[in-house]
Amino acid sequence: MATRMQQRRGTAAQWTAANPVLAAGEIGYETDTEQFRIGDGTSSWSNLSPFKNIEDGGADFIELAQKGAAHGVATLNASAKIPLTQLPTELSLDLDLDAAIATEVTDRDAAIAYAAGILSTNLDNHAADSTGVHGIADTALLATKNYADNAVTDHNNDTTGVHGIEDTALLATKAYADGKASDAEDAAISAAATDATNKANAAQAAAISAAGTDAQSKADDAQAAAELTAAGDATTKANAAQVAAEATAAGALAVHSADTTNVHGIADTSALALMTDVTDAVNDAAADATTKANAAKTGAEATASAALSDHNSDSTNVHGIADTADLATKTYADNAVSAHEADTTSVHGIADTSLLATKAYADAAGTSASNTAASALSAHEADSTNVHGIADTAALALTVDVDAALALKAPKADPTFTGTINAANITLSGNLTVEGTTTTINTANFTTEDALIYLGEGNSANLVDLGFVASFNDGTYQHTGLAKDASDNKWKLFKGVTDEPTTTVNFAQGSLDTLAVGSLEATSATIGDVSNTELQYLNGVTSAIQTQLDSKASTTALTDATLSSFSTKTSHYTLALADQGNMIEVNAPSTPVTISIPLDSAVPFPIGCSIDVFQKGAAQVTIGKTDGSIVVYNTPGMKFRAQYSVATLTKRDTNTWIVSGDLTA
Repeated sequence: MATRMQQRRGTAAQWTAANPVLAAGEIGYETDTEQFRIGDGTSSWSNLSPFKNIEDGGADFIELAQKGAAHGVATLNASAKIPLTQLPTELSLDLDLDAAIATEVTDRDAAIAYAAGILSTNLDNHAADSTGVHGIADTALLATKNYADNAVTDHNNDTTGVHGIEDTALLATKAYADGKASDAEDAAISAAATDATNKANAAQAAAISAAGTDAQSKADDAQAAAELTAAGDATTKANAAQVAAEATAAGALAVHSADTTNVHGIADTSALALMTDVTDAVNDAAADATTKANAAKTGAEATASAALSDHNSDSTNVHGIADTADLATKTYADNAVSAHEADTTSVHGIADTSLLATKAYADAAGTSASNTAASALSAHEADSTNVHGIADTAALALTVDVDAALALKAPKADPTFTGTINAANITLSGNLTVEGTTTTINTANFTTEDALIYLGEGNSANLVDLGFVASFNDGTYQHTGLAKDASDNKWKLFKGVTDEPTTTVNFAQGSLDTLAVGSLEATSATIGDVSNTELQYLNGVTSAIQTQLDSKASTTALTDATLSSFSTKTSHYTLALADQGNMIEVNAPSTPVTISIPLDSAVPFPIGCSIDVFQKGAAQVTIGKTDGSIVVYNTPGMKFRAQYSVATLTKRDTNTWIVSGDLTA
C-alpha cells in the first residue's frame, strides 16, 4: 500500500474565515484557486503570500534590472515625478507635437500657395478669353460703360435732328413762354403782347445784324409759333417739365441708392463684411484651416479647372450681370441710339417732344431739381441704415477691428494650438503617425487595405498582452477577446473580465471562453487534466477504448493492494513510467543515492500522478532533476531527513512537480 501525505486543504473562503496561523514550513492548499501558502509559525493566513507556481513570484516582485530602464518599470524622483530618461521612447513631448504641427502648417501653406498659383494662372487665362465667355459670343461686340456714357453725352449735345426737332435753337425760352402765358390772360394780354413785340423786335434786330434776312425769317417764325402756342401750352409745358425734372432727380437718387459698385470710394458694397461676419469667418477659418489645406493641394487643380469651365459657361449672375443675354453689342447700341434720335413720341417718358419747354426753362427747373437732389443726396450721405444693401453701416468692421480680431487667432507660421482641435473630413495623402499613450477612434465601420494588422511593435521585453478586446454590457460591464498572455506565452480566448484592459488582461478575473470550429489541427493539445501525452496514446486506436478494455479486463475487482508495488533501488535512479502509483524503496548502506525527475519530453508522466520514495537504508536519499528547467515545489529541502523517511512526488504540470514529506535542507 502506497504511503501518501495530504496537506491541510479547504476553499479560499474557508481559509479566510478561519484565518489560522500555520506552523513553520506547514503548507495550506486552496482547492478552488489551486494556490497554496507556507506558514512561518507567526503570521496568520491572510498575511501569508499565496503561490500558484514558481513564476507567481514574478507577479509580486520587480526585477532590479527593470527599475528605471527604458520599457521597464519607472522610478520616481525626489519630486515624485517620473524622470524624462525613464519615459518610453514611443511617447512624444510637447516639442515633438509642436514640430509635427509646424510641419503640418508648412505643408498646408504650401498647398494653399500651390492652389493660389493654379487659380491665378487659370484666372489669367480666363481674363484673356474674348469668345464664348459667359454666353457672350464675342466680347469685342460689347459696348463699354464709357462708350455708352459718351453716346449719351453726344446725344445730349446734339441740337439738330433730335426727337423730330429740326433745330433746338428754335425752341422757346421759359421767359418767352411765360410772356405768352401772360398774353393768354385777359388782364395781361396787352402787356404780354407789348413784351412779346419788344422781344421779337430785339430778336429781329439781333438776327438781322448777325445773319441777315434769314435770321429775320426765323425770328418771325419763332414769334408766330410762340404767340400761337404760348397761351395754351406754356403753363402745361412748364408744369410737365418741373414734374419731369423732379422725377428725374428722384430716379437718379433711387438709382444711386441702389448702386453697389463704385459708391463713396467702395468698389463693391457686397464685398463689405459686417463685424459679426468677420468674427465668424475668422473662427470658421481657424477651425477649417487644416482640413481645407489638406484637401487644397490634391483638389485645387481639378476644382479650379472645373470651376473655370462652369464659370465660362455661366450666363446669369456673372460679374454683376444678371443675364448676359440681356447685354447689347456696340453695333446694337449704335443702331438703338440712331433709332432713338428719330423718335418724337413716348421718348424718355415724354408723350410728344413738340410739347417740350425751352432750354432756359429747363435750366431753371434743372437748377431747382439740382438743389432738391443735392438736399436729398446730403440726407442720403447722413443715412446709416439700409444704404447700398447695408443694413447698418455702424456694424461694418474697420481695418483696425479686423486686425485686432486676426491678432487673437493662430498665425499660419508656427501656430500653437491648445484644447481640442476639431475638423470635418480629413484626407491624408501621406503617412499618419500618432504618438501618445492612448488613441481612441469612434467609428461605426473600420476598413483597411492591409492584409495583416501589426500589434505590439517595440514589445521587445514581452511585457504586454497582444490581441483583440471587445466590451459589452448584459447587466454587467465586461470584456471578451482573443489575446496572447505575456505571462505564459499562450493565446487565450477569454470572457468575463470586468477590469478595463490596458497593457495586460486580468485573465484570473474571467475565464476561458467557448470556441466553436468546424475542424481543428494542432501539433499538441491539453484538454482539462488530460495531457498531450495521454491524448497521443489515442493514436492508432481503431475502435471504442471502453469496448477494448471490457474485452481484456478481469471480472474480479482489483484491490488497492494490486495497484501498487515496491521497486528496490541501491544506486542513482531516474524515474520511469512504470513507477507511477508505486513506491521506490532505496536500500543503500552508505553511499548517498539521488532519485531524479526526468523531463516530460523524455518520460511523459500524466499530470496528477504520484510516486512515493522510501529511504530504507542508512545512506541519505536526495530528490534531483535531470534538467534545470524542471520546477520542483518543496520545503524545506530535497534531502530525506533520516533513515525510514518517506516523501511523495506529485506531477503538477508539464515539467512541474510537488515534493512533500519528511525532508530537510
